[in-house]
This record gives sequence, C-alpha cells and structure tokens, in this order.
Amino acid sequence: MRLNWLIITGVLLWNSAYAGPREGPVNRPPGQIDTIACRDRPGQTYCLLYPPSAGKNPPLVVFLEPAGRGSLPLGFYGQLAERYGFMMACSNNGRNGPPDLFRDALDAMIAD
Repeated sequence: MRLNWLIITGVLLWNSAYAGPREGPVNRPPGQIDTIACRDRPGQTYCLLYPPSAGKNPPLVVFLEPAGRGSLPLGFYGQLAERYGFMMACSNNGRNGPPDLFRDALDAMIAD
C-alpha cells in the first residue's frame, strides 16, 4: 500500500513538473495556507500552500492526511516547500476508512 502512494505521489510530481506552462493559483497570496473548494465537486475541499519561492511552474506535492486535516502536513512541511520551491496540497476529505474516500478526494484535487 505504501508503494502505491509513493507511485501516485511520483506521478503527480512528474505531471506537475512537465505539464507545460500555466499560471499559479489565482488571487492566492503566496506563503499562506488557503482552503479551496473543488470546482467540479464543491463538497470536496483541500488546503493549498503556494510559497513565494515556488515561481511560475512549480512541482506539486499532494498529501492525504488520515484524519482529513488538510492544513496539518502543509504547516509541518511548509519550510521545505519554501526552501525548495514547490507547491503542496492536502485534502480535507480524505480520511481513514473505505478506499473510495481517498480516491474521491484525490480525483477531485487532480481535476482541479
């Protein structure tokens, strides 16, 4: 199971790094953890950290916290994001339980 999450995280990092040019989050102050509702699924929310050092096309690290506390890992690893210039996102809906909870949360964040 741990290997699956490492593979998923690696794919997300690769996809983010090579998806081509795109703009950063609109109307989001850099360095602040924001809670965002997914466009296609408003019931799904996630926290996003976009540090000022991230630049215009940063890689993205996605977390799924077992209790659905999206800001917890972002606060914990925020200094690393600032130091190495990557964005971080964590779902507020992915919790321990049926795998569908994590899958739905991850799908909603990726679609956003």
